Amino acid sequence: MVTSNPAVRRARGWAITGGAVLLAGIIAIIITAAVNQQDAQPGPSKNPQPSSSPTSPSTEPGGDTLVDAGAVQNGWRGEPVTTDSEVYVVAALEAAATFDTTKASHEDWLEYLDSWFTPDTRYTSTEDQQTELEAARLELRQGVVLPEREWNSLAAEDGRVAATAGDVVTVPVTDDASGDMVIGTADGA
Repeated sequence: MVTSNPAVRRARGWAITGGAVLLAGIIAIIITAAVNQQDAQPGPSKNPQPSSSPTSPSTEPGGDTLVDAGAVQNGWRGEPVTTDSEVYVVAALEAAATFDTTKASHEDWLEYLDSWFTPDTRYTSTEDQQTELEAARLELRQGVVLPEREWNSLAAEDGRVAATAGDVVTVPVTDDASGDMVIGTADGA
């Protein structure tokens, strides 16, 4: 139903703007994670991988090298191994809206999306990094991805969603001393 009430239109506009800002912030955190992963030493993961496949990089049908091959098998967008911020932004945007309810649960998908996050290096204390990481994951669950209720509705219909990001626009994160972080946005294609 379309409404002509100016207050409702204004509220909807603010809601859309707020959602876009939230998504841009999450993408900045994801970009930071991608940039910092190349410098990190491999170590044991606190979060188990959602697939039973090995965690060594593999390739997606499109040719991207992926962190976890099981992601594609579960109906998810794989996390690319790349230092190209635009490639990573596209993958992150698509991952937040690509799933197959017949291959994995809502919680499994959310845990997989959580694995894309790493601590934000703009924070010097481990405690602050962990606090911001948990806040970003909470924002993802509460304001970005499909809520469980809608997931369950789609699951009743054996639903699948494959997102496609449109043209990506990136801007540098102003308070990032390294200059490696960007915020990326795109409209769906």
